Amino acid sequence: MTPREGNAQMKRLLAALAVVVLTAGACSQSSDGSTDSSSTQPPECDSAVAVIEVNTGKLCGIVATNAQNQQSHAYLGIPFAKPPVDDLRWKPPVALDSLPGDPFQATQLGDQCIQPSGELSGFAGSEDCLYLNVYRPSDSTKTDLPVMVWIPGGGFIVGQGGEPVMEGTALVNQDVVLVTMNYRLGSLGYLRYTDEQAGIGGNFGIQDQQLAMKWAKDNIGNFGGNPQQITLFGESAGAMSTGLHLFSVPESNDLFQAAIMESNIMSPPFNSAAKASEYGRDFVDLLCGAYSGSDPCPASGEWLRSLTTEQVAQSQNLTLPSGGLTGLLTLGMTLGMSWAPTVDVAPITGQPIEGYHPGNDPKPYAFGVNHNEGVFFLPAPSTMTPAQFDQAMTVTFGAKNLKKIKSYSEDGKELYNPSAYEPFPIAGMTSASQALGQLQTDYAVAAANMKAASKALPAMQAAGLPSFGYHFVKDSGFNFAGMLRCNPPSQNICHTTEMPYVFSNFLAKNAEGEFVPAQTVTDEERKLGDLMTQAWANFAKNPSQGLGYPKITEVTGSDYVVWDSPVSTGQLIPTQRYDFWQPILP
Repeated sequence: MTPREGNAQMKRLLAALAVVVLTAGACSQSSDGSTDSSSTQPPECDSAVAVIEVNTGKLCGIVATNAQNQQSHAYLGIPFAKPPVDDLRWKPPVALDSLPGDPFQATQLGDQCIQPSGELSGFAGSEDCLYLNVYRPSDSTKTDLPVMVWIPGGGFIVGQGGEPVMEGTALVNQDVVLVTMNYRLGSLGYLRYTDEQAGIGGNFGIQDQQLAMKWAKDNIGNFGGNPQQITLFGESAGAMSTGLHLFSVPESNDLFQAAIMESNIMSPPFNSAAKASEYGRDFVDLLCGAYSGSDPCPASGEWLRSLTTEQVAQSQNLTLPSGGLTGLLTLGMTLGMSWAPTVDVAPITGQPIEGYHPGNDPKPYAFGVNHNEGVFFLPAPSTMTPAQFDQAMTVTFGAKNLKKIKSYSEDGKELYNPSAYEPFPIAGMTSASQALGQLQTDYAVAAANMKAASKALPAMQAAGLPSFGYHFVKDSGFNFAGMLRCNPPSQNICHTTEMPYVFSNFLAKNAEGEFVPAQTVTDEERKLGDLMTQAWANFAKNPSQGLGYPKITEVTGSDYVVWDSPVSTGQLIPTQRYDFWQPILP
């Protein structure tokens, strides 16, 4: 069997194991795949909300009210770049010249960027998607406030800055200003194809984030924010992006002063230029086979930009796990991620797990891990067998390492061996999927973040700057992730489940995969939400004080904030476990 055939076989295995997950930012979709927000007239501006002048014109907004009856002033759907369509597709973003309208009615969310919908049978969003949102306190006399710039997650495939959990009213009632953003996703954000003089370099989504960050730096003072006091933060792919800007993107160095990374998937590493180019050639071959009608295919940049949005989006769906997106981490561990940032290609200079790269100055930062991160990313509807576990993990680690991994033991239990677990039907998990969930939590998130922190620690200490860590372990009574394996009886504290507490927006997914207000939120959960929302805002106000708890002096120490009821401190993972993973991590 050739390596290419082996890769194809593994892709078929993982595709067969993948499970459908509805994206957090699902929008209604028209027959051509575009969302419907642009087809309706935006709501009128609220006279109680000040008209703001930015460097591209004037805009007005609305009064936003959350479930706690708190209010804020919201400016939604602000374009920060020219639409990346036609000749601007697969090119770095270009700053907008002027806002349409005087003032521009910033009263509804802009379209999300193109992304898969449902069971990967279609797509949602628009290529015209580079919009951001600003929330500020309703007391417009407040000025010089700390600024928090949020990068949303979604595996670089899905997501948007307008997801319901990110509604910013509770956070800005802590006297900060919040900015959330969209950026290009999937093939439109990360295709690298330099053959045929196409000149498609990749990393467009990261450059979109940079331009939104620059917009915030240039304009946030007019919203009452302090442009010299910006904290960059995000979750999942948003945390991965934040880590890139913090450690590996020198051009972003002056655009923020501190960072928070929630559930940063630090391993496997980002693609090299060569690997990204390989994925790019495969994707262009797919487009050529489907749409060129000539031999040889005219695979130039001009021809690629002439394809319709639907042709690109539907072809991208064929490159993803056929059953859904939650298997992306396992796929990334085995074969790499097709659509993600590329290192050593502008503006990214290296792997963030290596710590600070030249041109990136140390900054106060915090990172954190949810107790069962890896469970969220399990491929398959809980049908993984021990043989399939062995096959997938052999590709990732090699047979020799896998034997060592499966025999690793704590308190008499082999944590990464399917034979150590019983089937867990209440969570819909097999013994093998439980072992994989534990492995993905420790290898891809906990130990990997600790390694990055240890690499960065000398530079932080030399600069006299602190770093902070947390462990989110709250067993919530509502199912924010919307998965059987993350439901309350499972007691799995899954990836994403800290977000309702950070933003104090308590939501759960219904049977249709839509976010609705959670019906079972306890006073204890709301109190923890108040504490976490306040802690995140306080970090932005004074990053040197962190989350209100001790700074990290050694990554295996007991100075991590443990977010639970009550809040405490402790280790992230045992020293023995971190030491085990250290030589295996990239």
